[in-house]
Amino acid sequence: MRLVNTARNLINIARDPFRPKWEHSDSIIRYITVEGLTDPNILEGIVIGYKKDKDANVRRAAVKNKNLTNQVVLAEVALNDECEYVREAAVKKLIDFDFLKKILENDEYVHVHEAVAERLSDLYVSENKVISAKTQTIIVKMLVPQKLLIPRKYSHSK
Repeated sequence: MRLVNTARNLINIARDPFRPKWEHSDSIIRYITVEGLTDPNILEGIVIGYKKDKDANVRRAAVKNKNLTNQVVLAEVALNDECEYVREAAVKKLIDFDFLKKILENDEYVHVHEAVAERLSDLYVSENKVISAKTQTIIVKMLVPQKLLIPRKYSHSK
């Protein structure tokens, strides 16, 4: 098995000069490249779909890239990425109240919930909106559901 993995790595290294840098075998090169990408379609492919990058740091860099603005893609990542830090980065760019509510209802990590609360606050402040009593009630219900009162999962790695 070790020999097979070594052979695979050698093949990937041999292919590197002929493929785009965001598909390089070295995740550090992919990370650096993704930070500077301007094509939203490539960024979307890195975070979802069959070309999704296997490295969470690369996916997180793609999500944080200012050129990835597709709210549907960001919601998909925020709801379904296996890494909570990638989900958290996606939450920080969402502007849709319903997506944020769905994430709050479904995610089990406290820091993702905190990111949702921060994002909701930012959205209201940035638009200089006065929050109605009804909206305040909805936000309180979203931020303090019974699920939050029970122990939650925390991740120790970033």
